[in-house]
Amino acid sequence: MLDMVKCVPAYRREDIEATIAINLARGLPSPDYGTQRGAINICGNGPSLRERYPTSGKVAACNGAWRALHRAGVFVDYIIVHDPTPENASWFDDAPVYAQYLLASRVHPSVFDKLAGRDIRIWHCGDGPEERAVPAGPFIGIAATVGLSAMNLLAGMGFRHFDCWGLDSCYAYDGAHHATPQDWAESEPLPYQVGKRMFLASLWMVGQVQEGLKQIEANRRDYTVEIHDDGLFAEALAHNTLEVVYDLDKAPGSFDFIHAGLNIESYRREHGYTRVKVHCRRGKGKDGFRTNEPIELDHNHKQHMMNYVVRPLQKMFGFQEVDAVGEQAMEFGYSPKPVLQAFSAGTSLPTFQPSVEAELWALKEFPEPPLVITLREIFYWPQRNSNVEAWLEFAKGLQKEGRVIILRDTWKRDEPLDGFETCRDAVIDLHKRFALYRRAKMNFFVMNGPAALCHYTADVPYMTFLKDAPGYPCYDPKFLQDFIGIEPYGQFPWTSDRQRLVYADDTCENIAKAWNELQQSAGSIAA
Repeated sequence: MLDMVKCVPAYRREDIEATIAINLARGLPSPDYGTQRGAINICGNGPSLRERYPTSGKVAACNGAWRALHRAGVFVDYIIVHDPTPENASWFDDAPVYAQYLLASRVHPSVFDKLAGRDIRIWHCGDGPEERAVPAGPFIGIAATVGLSAMNLLAGMGFRHFDCWGLDSCYAYDGAHHATPQDWAESEPLPYQVGKRMFLASLWMVGQVQEGLKQIEANRRDYTVEIHDDGLFAEALAHNTLEVVYDLDKAPGSFDFIHAGLNIESYRREHGYTRVKVHCRRGKGKDGFRTNEPIELDHNHKQHMMNYVVRPLQKMFGFQEVDAVGEQAMEFGYSPKPVLQAFSAGTSLPTFQPSVEAELWALKEFPEPPLVITLREIFYWPQRNSNVEAWLEFAKGLQKEGRVIILRDTWKRDEPLDGFETCRDAVIDLHKRFALYRRAKMNFFVMNGPAALCHYTADVPYMTFLKDAPGYPCYDPKFLQDFIGIEPYGQFPWTSDRQRLVYADDTCENIAKAWNELQQSAGSIAA
């Protein structure tokens, strides 16, 4: 097992503050934050970079790694430097003129001097000296090594997947510790074991692995990481990856994935896995879904649910979908009952959340929290549909209490409702839908898939009506108890005073009564 190691840079705060002041005076521009998309290769200076390196796509080289890449004929888009070590200047005697240099404001001034005339962008570590010197930011989460800091910097620029090379975090078979010589990093290696494999590594290398695993876990909703060398870091990440099969022959490709996601996330958290990889295995039925679907839906509808519900939900949980997993991959049921039981036994509720971009959208579009009504208006199980006339009547009175937004069913997203504000963006984009629900003063539903986004949180407000739906088995109190774990006519165990399941038909009278009772028991929601 890896010994616990903490990487602490040996720099004096006073020296860093002086360096920042010198570099800020240069008046250099910032990186182009938020403008990039997709994937990029990050190349550390580990010894494997002499043999393994990217052959396509954008490339960011850390420190002197660009030299090893040039020897292999690989041209780089970015060169990233983040620490104040003056020795770093030796890498740039003949630095390429075509690359963009992303230099932290704490980098030694001699590096900036040597690169004068090139395309230099200055960025700021999220640390004490920078935050005092540059009050406006933005600040990038700093790590003990440049490779880890590069992930956060490039994520700030908009990249969402990193293919990493040369992040070995161990010595090579020939004793080399870097692809481009870095003699000041020389230290005595020690043996470390991961699984059945043994590696030789310095303490700082082990510290990079331990910090890197924590960083990848913390940012798993923001970006994904693959390490393509065969070193200690790659082995540790693989060893700390939970592989899961979501079998579409057994489980639906629908909002029920929330239930599976809660079970998966609960297990990941309990057992300390860094990340989750999910493979959606095709079912044996028509179009790759299960054969025992309770209703007949065409392929386009099922595929829509996979692309616009299941896959966004995976990202909300921080899962990474992959084309294949190993034979030891686990399967989890899509009943949420285990999570309810675990919560009742004292375990906290697993969490999922929309993207940062969606949260910012909701904040901009709805500066004052709105009141949101979600309608079900679909052709299957019509007895479950919203009583649209009743909801519109209720909405007229609700408009006196604030801005009312009505979300129509996906299939009616382009049909307006006279006298009412709708929001197409939140209907077609699940992240924006959830961000709007989180922003709302109250969310109103009949029991449906989108309501589950609120049900499995401890703080997003909702009122959900379980109406009489003859012939539909899933509203039966016994089903709710056996499959979900809710006592007959009860509530979720984590329910707050702004969350309520209402066991009544959605008539205007019932909706208004339940709303008034909730406000009286919980105090004014607006307050």
